[in-house]
Amino acid sequence: MAKLLKTVETFEVPSKEDANKMIENFKAAPFPKLKDYSMKDENGVIVLEVEKEFGVSLDSMKFDQ
Repeated sequence: MAKLLKTVETFEVPSKEDANKMIENFKAAPFPKLKDYSMKDENGVIVLEVEKEFGVSLDSMKFDQ
């Protein structure tokens, strides 16, 4: 039995405003829960990293084959 606890996703975003909109959307979503995020400017490109909590059993998830 396996359980998905969290994911970390990294996005390249054109602007800080776009990154802030994404963060607000993640906060508003009921599932998965946004646990943490960081934002940094790498040569004019905003890199947004988000950590989401799941806590769901993979045995109950359906995967396409």
